Amino acid sequence: MDSLVILSLKLAVGLIMFSLGLNSTMSDAAYLLHNPKLLIKSIISMNLIMPFVAVTMILTLGLKQEVNLALFALAISPIPPLLPNKALKAGGKISYTVSLLFIMALLSIIFIPLSVELMGIANLKDFYVSPLVVLKVIGVTLIGPLLFGLIINKVALLFAQKIKKVVSITAMILLIAGIIPLLIKLMPIVITLFGNLTILSLLIFIISGLVVGHLLGGPVEDDRTVLALTTSTRHPGIAIVICMTVMPEVKLAVSVILLYLIINLIVSIPYIKWRKKTS
Repeated sequence: MDSLVILSLKLAVGLIMFSLGLNSTMSDAAYLLHNPKLLIKSIISMNLIMPFVAVTMILTLGLKQEVNLALFALAISPIPPLLPNKALKAGGKISYTVSLLFIMALLSIIFIPLSVELMGIANLKDFYVSPLVVLKVIGVTLIGPLLFGLIINKVALLFAQKIKKVVSITAMILLIAGIIPLLIKLMPIVITLFGNLTILSLLIFIISGLVVGHLLGGPVEDDRTVLALTTSTRHPGIAIVICMTVMPEVKLAVSVILLYLIINLIVSIPYIKWRKKTS
């Protein structure tokens, strides 16, 4: 993939997290530490049930090896950088959203390397993902920018309020600048994924995440919204790193991940509209 496209996407992700930090406080990041029951339910929803759903489909649907790899890689990847905007627009609490991002990102440093052992159960190629590789990706795209934004919010609140809109707009511009060329480049491969069970498997994965997260997120309605969107949406950057670790030629697997992002966006729209009305 083109290095400029990758750089654009990394910068966009980092700025989204930075913008979220500018709008949050340190107490927001610690929210789940004071709500252990909700933290446990979040871990079960995101880190246990979704890999189980992915493995079940891999074992039963007879998908291509690259599709299996992409699906499992998505299932064990932490929450995505695009989640905050979706969750907050749907009425989710910023404290739960920020805390979930931060804590799950830290847990993924241990969780992802351990989870890849399940690849053998799913009849995928054995491989090893270093915690340092995971830490690097998450540190650059999630933890670092979020912490930087939180610190600026604490020590220079007025400055944070002044720049947050510019940061957010810049992030969206860079995100579009990265996604469109990537979509154009991989579209011929994406088209080949239509007409088989790939679309169905992605739909099952996304809808399962929405349902599971919504059910486990209760009884607070805003928490339901955040956990549902969190569980159904994964971090594409981590998933791509995992795929690249296994296969040198990963265009098909990356195309599946790109298709997943598109389908997730479409499927999430009616849920977000419904949650806005509920909120």
